[in-house]
Parts: sequence; C-alpha cells; structure tokens
Amino acid sequence: LSRPPASSLRATDVGSSSAIDLCSDDPPKGPGTYVLGCGCGEHSYVGVVDHDYVLLQHQTRLYIVLIGPVSEEYFYQQTLRRWGNMPRIWLSSPAPIAQLVDLGLANPASGYDKESDGEPADVGAAVCRLLAEKAEMLAEYLGLEIENDAILSLPQLVDAYVPPLNGLPLFVLRLASHVDWTA
Repeated sequence: LSRPPASSLRATDVGSSSAIDLCSDDPPKGPGTYVLGCGCGEHSYVGVVDHDYVLLQHQTRLYIVLIGPVSEEYFYQQTLRRWGNMPRIWLSSPAPIAQLVDLGLANPASGYDKESDGEPADVGAAVCRLLAEKAEMLAEYLGLEIENDAILSLPQLVDAYVPPLNGLPLFVLRLASHVDWTA
C-alpha cells in the first residue's frame, strides 16, 4: 500500500449541504460521550487495559474507554470532515470486486442466504455493476477509486493509518447493500 504525497491531493468544493449539516449536528449526549465531546486532541493515551478497552488521560482524570464505539464515531467524524477531499490509500495491485464479494458472502456476518439472495456469481455481478455506476462519485467524495471492476484505492480516514484489509470483502458487500443509493 502506498499514499501519494499530500501536495498531489486536490480540494473539492462539495457544494453539498448534507455533509455540512451532519458535521454541525449536536453531538450525542449520554454515557461515554464526554471523551469525544471535549476533544480527543486534549487526551493522552496511557495504555491498553485489555482487548476492548484503553486508558486515556484528560487533565487530572483517567478514562477507561471502550475502543470499538469510540473508533467508529471517530472514523465517522473523519469521513464527514474530509468529505470531498479524501486522501487515498493506493493498493499495490487492484482488488477484483467479484472476488471480494465471494469472500464477503462466505463470511457469516454478511447474512448471505443463497435461497433468498441468489447465486454468488449473480450477487458479484450486481455489485460490480452498481459500484461501476457509482465509481465517479465514490472517487470524488470518498477517495474510493474503482476501475475495470476492481478497487484501486481506499479512503484514508486517519493519517498514517491503514485499516486491516481483511474487512474489505464485508465493506464492499455492505457498500452495495446497506447504502441507500436512491436518495
């Protein structure tokens, strides 16, 4: 994986109020939201508690943080902030979408049912068609480059962070099936 120099990234005038509206929405209130609300940049990472929790310090307070939900919220916020100007992680070789779909369908978390969803090859072909149709928009707003039914790049949500690529097959499936493309 490689990333082009920052100087090669171009700014995009999104002209979309929906991303701006989502960024300006009031943050959720409730247990565990204080850490995000007061700014992650003001926290110091102390260490790992176990597989699910980390310890953060803010001023004189220590917080045990469930890393999964906090990471999910952080990546969501980064996506909104970088919308239309998303840096890219370039894959060293193209990742064929049909093969990713086959791997994703084999994952029990996909919820795939051959009887109701159809043959894997048909699902793969449908996902390839959909993503090819949306390729220009995905590249412009999210930095997800698709060409010749293969993924060339992924969004760089956090500088110097490369997500585990074992989640890519399920990501591709969910991109095709969990996004409302009619809006």
